[in-house]
Amino acid sequence: MKKSYQRINYSGNKKKQEIANYVVFNSDDALKILTVLKPKPSYILGYGYWGKPSITAATPFDKLLFAVFAVQKGNSDKKKIKMELHRPLKLNKNSPC
Repeated sequence: MKKSYQRINYSGNKKKQEIANYVVFNSDDALKILTVLKPKPSYILGYGYWGKPSITAATPFDKLLFAVFAVQKGNSDKKKIKMELHRPLKLNKNSPC
């Protein structure tokens, strides 16, 4: 929350803004979180694209990889996870993604 957050104004009153998490993960770290679920997922489908953070977000990043993952629950921790990931090819090592 100290590094990335978003101001939300439900009432239209600027003095009553709420602060919400603007969650930013390294994409590989986010994927690791999904692969250690118990039971192990049988399939992970992911899509991602580069974009600018929301104009209401306070974050040190000017470009983020926005991603969505669909996870199919598995029934065993022994099977290999099938993955289909559609992320931009060039994930810069110096980027937050």
